[in-house]
Amino acid sequence: MAKDGKNSLLSQYEPGEIIFNIRDKADSLFIIQKGQIRLFVPKGKGFVDLAILRSGEVIGEMAYFYEDAKVRSCSAVAVNKVELIEIPFSKFDKTIQGLNPWFKVIVNTLADRVRASNEKIKALESDSVGYHKGKRGEYSYFQNIDIVRALAHIYMILKAQGTVNGSLHKLEENKLKTFIVDIFGFKDTKFEEFIYLLESEGFLKKEAIPDEKGSFILVEDIDLLRKLFAFFNTQRLTEDKKKIIISYKCEEFLSRVLQKSMGSSDETMVIELNPILEEFKKEKFLFEVSDLEDAIKNKILDDPISDPDGKGLIVTANLERLNSLWPCISLTNAISRFNSSKRPKDY
Repeated sequence: MAKDGKNSLLSQYEPGEIIFNIRDKADSLFIIQKGQIRLFVPKGKGFVDLAILRSGEVIGEMAYFYEDAKVRSCSAVAVNKVELIEIPFSKFDKTIQGLNPWFKVIVNTLADRVRASNEKIKALESDSVGYHKGKRGEYSYFQNIDIVRALAHIYMILKAQGTVNGSLHKLEENKLKTFIVDIFGFKDTKFEEFIYLLESEGFLKKEAIPDEKGSFILVEDIDLLRKLFAFFNTQRLTEDKKKIIISYKCEEFLSRVLQKSMGSSDETMVIELNPILEEFKKEKFLFEVSDLEDAIKNKILDDPISDPDGKGLIVTANLERLNSLWPCISLTNAISRFNSSKRPKDY
């Protein structure tokens, strides 16, 4: 969190940064100036998502009306870059006290009704949006079926409803959300998080709508969404030992191979290991030749061999397969990192 130098009441938060946790002391409310905030309640090893709030909305105000406990009733985290104006309850109280008595009664009555409704909703909520089988390491905010559904819906809706300019497909984000959330029943919070994830990984872009609130969703290669859907759906139906899984370290090595092969039309390329290993060493990135095992198993790399010219170990890369699988590998690992970031700290 960063405070604005000119106005100490203006706070800025980075994506994924916690604004407050459930049961934290509450002595202020916030007005959202920019960005989106996810409200949730921890449940077991997962979470129950409550809502996504956007610019112009208020969070933290209900604690003001709780006479018996000035604590947060849920947790709040920034979905993307967020700017908040913080208003201490002491200042807010002066405003409330200055209201006409009859207006104060209305405000307090509405607050009581909202609080009662929230408690009923929480009592009826039985399913966490996350998933946990009871073993460590298996909690997932995004399950594989979530990814499959989201990619399929985004692809179909953009294909049917989007405007097309060459290879570019474009659609208002709110229209996309109406279909996915309101019609197909995808959770609001998961939609917002997944769109942000796709944007941060470069699979789509956002463009502000001139003179209006909201954004356009832009996809350069819509067939890539279809390919990603097919990959994740196949993974979902494949037994674990046969799934295509590439470790983060192996992924980093393959990214260096892609850099070296940029512009090449060859199907294969011989890669010297020593230069890449030296790069990793300078970057203090721990890497062993054994970390290539995932790529070898999935036929992206051949087994390393000694270079006949004495240049150390070399490995042959199947560039055609690497380029085909790379978007799937990068999104899979991005989702894995995202899921890890959602796990409770004591998990």
